[in-house]
Order: sequence, then C-alpha cells, then structure tokens
Amino acid sequence: MQENNQKDLGKATPSKESNHPKYFSDDIRERQRRQRNMAPLWPLLSFLLHLTLFALLVIFTPIKEILIKEKEPPKSTRLSEMTEKELEKIDDNIEMARENEIAQYLMELQTILHNMEFMKNELLKSFDEFAKQEAEQVKPEMEQLFDKVIEKQNRSIELQAKVEAVVEEVAELEKNNEVAQIKDSVAKKISESENALKEIEESQAVAQNLLDVIVAKAQITEMEKTAEATEVARKAQLEINELQAETRQTLFELRDGNAWQIEIEKHIENEIKYREENLKQELTKKEEDVKQKKEELEKSIQELAKAEQIYEEIKDKPEATQQEKKKAQHEVNSKRNQRDRVQKDLNRRESSKANTEKRIEDSKKKQADHEKNLEKAKKEKEARTEKLDKLDDELSKSQQELVERVKEIAELAKSETPKPEPRADETMTSPELANVNLSIIPLAEAYEKAKELEQQIAERNRDIKATELAINQKMSLEMAEDITDVAKTERPEFNKEILNSTPKTENQFVEKREEMTKVVRETEDILEKAMVVMNEAQAMMQPQEHGAAIQSDEDRLARMRELAELENQIAEQGAEDLQEKAKDLAELMRAAEMLAAQENIPEEESHDMEEDEGSNNKTSIPAGATGMAGIAKLEPTMPGLEPGNMFGSAGVPAVWGFVNSWYVIGPFDNPNRVNLTRKFAPESVVDLDASYIGKGGKTVKWTYEQATATAQNNPYMHKHANRSMVRPEYSGEYEIWYAYTEIFMEEECDLWLGIGSDDRSDIWINDFKIWSSSDNLKAWRIDEGFRRVHLRKGRNKILARVENGHWNFGWSICLTPDPSVVK
Repeated sequence: MQENNQKDLGKATPSKESNHPKYFSDDIRERQRRQRNMAPLWPLLSFLLHLTLFALLVIFTPIKEILIKEKEPPKSTRLSEMTEKELEKIDDNIEMARENEIAQYLMELQTILHNMEFMKNELLKSFDEFAKQEAEQVKPEMEQLFDKVIEKQNRSIELQAKVEAVVEEVAELEKNNEVAQIKDSVAKKISESENALKEIEESQAVAQNLLDVIVAKAQITEMEKTAEATEVARKAQLEINELQAETRQTLFELRDGNAWQIEIEKHIENEIKYREENLKQELTKKEEDVKQKKEELEKSIQELAKAEQIYEEIKDKPEATQQEKKKAQHEVNSKRNQRDRVQKDLNRRESSKANTEKRIEDSKKKQADHEKNLEKAKKEKEARTEKLDKLDDELSKSQQELVERVKEIAELAKSETPKPEPRADETMTSPELANVNLSIIPLAEAYEKAKELEQQIAERNRDIKATELAINQKMSLEMAEDITDVAKTERPEFNKEILNSTPKTENQFVEKREEMTKVVRETEDILEKAMVVMNEAQAMMQPQEHGAAIQSDEDRLARMRELAELENQIAEQGAEDLQEKAKDLAELMRAAEMLAAQENIPEEESHDMEEDEGSNNKTSIPAGATGMAGIAKLEPTMPGLEPGNMFGSAGVPAVWGFVNSWYVIGPFDNPNRVNLTRKFAPESVVDLDASYIGKGGKTVKWTYEQATATAQNNPYMHKHANRSMVRPEYSGEYEIWYAYTEIFMEEECDLWLGIGSDDRSDIWINDFKIWSSSDNLKAWRIDEGFRRVHLRKGRNKILARVENGHWNFGWSICLTPDPSVVK
C-alpha cells in the first residue's frame, strides 16, 4: 500500500520543466480527492502500524526487562525459613534501632550528670559562703567553746574527788575487815556516789560534743593546727570517757562483790554448823545401831548353837518321839533364820554408817572448796580495790592533763588565722564522661557506660547530700562525707558474647533479641532512677518561695540555715525524754514545710501500695482533729486497734489505728554499735527497686512486710497481742534496718502518733525527724513515746531506722486524732 501511494503521488508530481497552471491545479484536486477517500482508514492503519512496531520493540529489545517485570514469589516471614543473610539483615536493623534507643538514654544520662555536677558546684558555693561566714565569727565562738570545755572538765575533776573519797572509805572498811559495816555502809556509800558518777558522765559527754564542734569549725575554716590539736584532745577525751565508764563498772562490781562475800561467809558458817551438829549426831547414832546389832547377832548365834546341840541330843535318843525330833529341828531352823536376819540388818547399818562417813568426807571437801572460794573472792575484792585506786589516779591525772592541753589549744586557736579554701569550681568543668560521644558504640559497651554514668550520678548525689548535711549541721565537709553512704545500685550483668554475636539460626536470633531488650529496659530503669535523683536535688537547690526561685548563694544559704534550724528543733523535740513522754511537733513541722515550700503537693496525689498485698486497708478517722491535752490509752491487746495505710473522714472514727504495710531493707552492719550515727544509703534516697551492699558484703533489697503477720502467724499468741508490731524474722545481732511506708490522708490534719521499737529507732515523716529513742538496748512497748505531727493532704512519707542489738527486733506506729480518748 505504501508503494502504491508513492506511485500515485509520483504521477501527480509536476516535472521541473512543467509550469502549466492547469496541470498544477488538477494535481491538487486529485490529491484532495484521494485524501477524502482514505480519511476513515488512515488513522486505523496508522494505529495498527505503530502497535506492531511497539510489539516488535518490546519483544526483541532489552526494554522488555524494564517494562515487564517478572512477578517474584512472596518471601517467607518465618525465621526458620530465612537464610543466614536474611537473619543477619534483620538482626542489623533491630540492633541499630536498639543502639539508637539506648544512645538517647545515654545522652539524657549525660545531661543529668552535667546537671548534678552543676548543682554540686552551686551548693559548694553555698558551702564556701557558709565557711566564709563561719570564719568571720569563729574566733569568739571558739573561745566560748573552749571555756565551756574547761568548765565541764573542772566540774568532772571536782566530782571525781568525791568518788575517790568513797573509794578510800570502802578500802578502809575492807582493810579493817569490818564485815558488818560492809553491807550497810559500803553499799550505801557506793549507791550515794551514783549521782556524782552520772553528773561526771554527763559533763564528759558535753565536753566531748563541744570538742567535736571545735574540730568541725576548725576544719571548716581551715584552721589546720587547731583542728589537729583538738582532734588529739578529742581522742584523749574519748579515752577519759572509757576510763570513767570502767571506773563506774568497777565500783559497782566492788559493791556487788562485797555483798556476795557476805553471803559466802554465811553459807560457810551454816555448812560448818550443819556438819558439826547433824552429821556428827547421825554418825554417832548409826555407830550405836551397829554396836547394838552386833550384840544381837552374837546372841542369835549363841541361841542357834544351843538349839543345834539340843537337836543332836534328841536325834540320837531311841526313846525320843518323832514329834520331839521335828520340834527340835524346827527350833534350829527358826534360830538360823533369826541369825540371818540380824546379819543382814547389821550389814545394812554398817553400809549406812559408811555412807555417813563418806558424806562427812565430802562435806569436808565442800568446806575446803568454800574456803577457797572465799579466799578467791577476797583476792578479787582486793584486785578490784587496787584497780579502782589505779583507775582513779589515772583518771585524775588524765583529766588534769586534758584541761592543760585544752588551754594550750585555746591559745593556739587565738593565734591561728582562719583561711577557708574555696571548694567550688569557678570554671565549672563538666565531668569527662558527660562530654564523651556515646552515640555510636555497641550495645554491650553502651550498657557499661550507662552503669558508669549511674555511679557518677550517685556520687554527685552523695556529695550534694553531704554538703547539705555539712551546712545544716555545721560540720566539716570531710566529716559529712564520712557518714554519708554512696547509694550503689546492683545492676545485672548481660552476656556480651551474645550481644556482640551475629545470629546464624533462629534460636540465636531470638536469644540475642531478648538480651538486647533486657539491656534497653535496664538502661531505661537507670535513666528513671537518675531522673528521680536529679529532681530531688533540684527541689533542694531551687525551692519555690511565693512562686519565685531563690538563685543567689546568700539567699540559698540563709534559707538552708533557717530550715536547718527548724529541722534541728523538730529533731531535738522529737528525741525521747522520759520526763516528757508526749510532745507536740505539729506547729514546727508546719512552719518548716512552709519554709521549704513543699506544701504544694498535687491535690489528688495518691500512691497505690500494692493493693493485692493488703496495704489498701482504710481506717476512717475525723480529719483535722486537734487539741489533745494528754495521752490516749494505747495497749497492744486493744480489740479496736485497726490496721491501715489510708485514712479518711468517712465512717465511724477509730480510737487508734496502726500502720500495717511497710517495705523493709537490711541488714547493714553495726559491730559493737559503731555505726549509730552513720547514714546508710536508704537514709539518703529511698528507691524501692534499688539494691545495696549490706552486712557481710551481701546484696540487700526491699521486701514487703505487714504488721498483722506477727500475730496471725503465731498460734500461741493472743489474737490482738502485738499485732501492730512489724517484726521481721531474719534478723541478727548488731544490725541496722530501714523501713519505708506511705500513708494517705484525705484531708490535711494534725494527729497523735504512738511509737515503739526494739531496740533503738529513728522516725522521719516527710523528711522531718520526729522521733529518736535513747541509745539503750530495750524491749518493745507500744506506748514508748507520743508525738503530735502535721500530715499533708494526700501522700505522707514515713521512714524508720531500727537498730537490733540482740535477738529479734521490731517497731510500730499507731495514730489517733480523737481528743475524747484522753485519760
């Protein structure tokens, strides 16, 4: 068709020589005619032609692979059907995602570490300001302190002279062997000296505390020579205190030893009298009985011989009847039996006599032993007297030397210039670990870095707590650091080999994925705990007062001092006082909370205390009840003593309720009670998920305890006895334990608490120390002390520190708002 079209067009094409007009117009008309005839077919032919050309192009050229892709079969999503290459690719993607996730946590931890370092440095600026202020007034203060130390020591010397006079009188009485006066006079004189001994110990304790204050002030103000000299004097004071305690103990042993000697002498006298009278009479009587039995035996033998002779005579006589022979035989048998009975009786009496003689010999030995004991007691008495004389001489000499030494130190302090060195870093250098690039490191290494960051954050937190303690308690930074523990959380170790491996099988892939998930979760927990620590530090560093943040070191220091003064007042008022069993701390607590600006607790804040474990028990009590004028009756066996950790205003009020749900951690070591003033980690930060190194290097964790379990688990106990007491069963000797709980109040109120512990205890409510018992080891009493406290609306934190001396230990906190139960 194409060739035909070309021919036709050729015919109509004019030649170069032809210029005829008619011919040109005809040609045009013919062309137009042919176009009209072909108009309907040409588009169709063109389309078919192009379609054919396109098909040939697709089939016989590489464009086929571009336009027509072969449909690939769907890939399997089951790990078991994947190839090693596919598993490796998925593992790389997951590992990259986890590394990115943990890298973000590390960046946040680095920020927290930087912030903690910053806050530590800011607080050190406050400490520098505190040291500067102390330096400005340390001279007159030290002079007054030295004067008081000398005064107390001179008073001790004066009282000690009275005790020495008593010792001399006792020695004189014993020397003269005035036994009758020992019981009536010596014991009385020693007992009368108890008041003097008690006052001496109190004076020595005050002197000890004053020397502690001097050492702290000297260390704070960098008065090195004064600090070193006072530390020597302080150790000498400790030795004097030990001598004083030993003197008192020896004096009482002398008194008790004399009474024991009198009892020994009376006992020996009675023993001698008993032996001389009773045993002698008994032996004499038994000797007479033996003699009598011997005579009776001799007589029986003679009668038997006579009866035998008669029988022999009758037996040989033919005229004797059979009856006479039997009678004679019977008489012989009777006499023989009588002889045997007398012989046995004689043997028994001789044996009894021998026993009496043995008892006499034993009695003589006992008498000799008593005499030895008496001699030993006399020697011990003499040794105690000599020891007491020696102790008195040594004590008097030591006290005189200490007075002279303190006077010399006082002069030294006058000549030494205080030069407190700045502790804060003016340039505020960020910790090295806070600036390291941790964004591209393997997962196992990232976890190790997270633990290292956590440890450094904990150390900064310890430094902040110690600095705050130093300012509040006016002690040196070194002393505060010595008694403040680093809260080191025990973190699990993960398998680095698995984390760094490339999985080849489905099991290896799953194992590595689970290990990576654990690492990320543990790192997330590290971040959460670090955030809590940082927030607590920030709340302390920048408290809100009337909505404005306190920024300057001077303002912060002034506020810290004012708050510390209130906290110290609460602690002093809360200390156990046998003369004043009940004390009202509510107003002081309210004032301290206002100053600390911690009263803005979220309105509906609530802490769920493991509802499945029974801690959501609720005791209804009237909110805001105040005005208790005395002490409510509180007994362990009260049927109405109700448990609970949530207290509201609905329902019938309970006379007494008790806190029954606690978290407990321990033990921490306290050998010979040397750690009574040491602040262990839970005392600085309460983290119920944390674990610490406790007694014997063992890891200790918080465990859940309930007070009611003590009574419920003991079938021999009265159903109400001691049910308010928390008493863990796994305790040992000389240990420190901590217990934490929270109580929820529907309304702000003031309540009376009844506190008891076995042995020593300290109680904090919302970080205020409202109770500290005496240092004596003692048994538990439910009504050991009463304190009226202020509780916030919502959550209130309670921390208890309990010491165990021997056997078991325990504590209880009861509460009542009802003034009508006052007796």
